[in-house]
Amino acid sequence: MEIKSCESAIIVEYIDEVWFNASSLLPPNAYDRANARFWVACLDDKWFKSIFNILLAEDEEAKKLHFVEMEEVLERMEEVFNKCNEGKAYFGGDTI
Repeated sequence: MEIKSCESAIIVEYIDEVWFNASSLLPPNAYDRANARFWVACLDDKWFKSIFNILLAEDEEAKKLHFVEMEEVLERMEEVFNKCNEGKAYFGGDTI
């Protein structure tokens, strides 16, 4: 079964384009926007898939493999966040 979870990213981009006079949800810099999109896609592809597979796993041994994958993705995400956020609370700055 294939998992599709890209709707949230599409909605964020739509909101940014339609309500351009409000605060942007994505960073203003093109490189930073691309970086944010990359990490959203990474989470959608790897982390959500791991959670889904954990829920569907038939036994504890099968779940362990998916927990390891999920943990690796979260550790990498935390590493990148700490490197890229420049001491701010969010990827895009101090506020969402």
